[in-house]
Amino acid sequence: EPERCDLDTYLMVLSAEFYRSSNGERLVTLQPFPSYHREWAIAIYKTENGLLITRIAFRRSLSSEMFPGPSGTRKMPSQCMKIAQAAGVNRTVLSVPKDTAERLVDELAKTDLTLDKCVRSNDGGCMYVMDARRYELQIGRSPLIQLTDVSAFHGLRSENPALSHWIHELLEAADTFP
Repeated sequence: EPERCDLDTYLMVLSAEFYRSSNGERLVTLQPFPSYHREWAIAIYKTENGLLITRIAFRRSLSSEMFPGPSGTRKMPSQCMKIAQAAGVNRTVLSVPKDTAERLVDELAKTDLTLDKCVRSNDGGCMYVMDARRYELQIGRSPLIQLTDVSAFHGLRSENPALSHWIHELLEAADTFP
């Protein structure tokens, strides 16, 4: 059977747009999973004019076209790449005050990026949350950091509470809520 478009292909297609630098040196990219709608990310760029926070969003949902459901025909990876190219992206520079953007970058630089192996309950036990948003964060060219958003769950602590708090501050500053 020929190779079919799968989750790895989908993530590769998203990364090709979200992690591509177009406004200067990309410092940070934050992407939520699942996005539930059109796929999007927030990126912070360092430019000669200062920091820019940009929202990058596909013009239409890729997942619904790449994965048409049980009755649909599974696509080849090359077809998935064409779907993404045809969808295109909008890049919107957000009106985040300069001091807020600088504070966010400074706070991230001071944040310990060490992750616990799991989400923890109040008693310290590992919890595996199935119905939660996950965030994928890339700082510069470092390896991707994946973090579970447990803000909607009482009594759970994320794999890195300080980093989780920073992500929510970025989303609030960018006025982009999941």
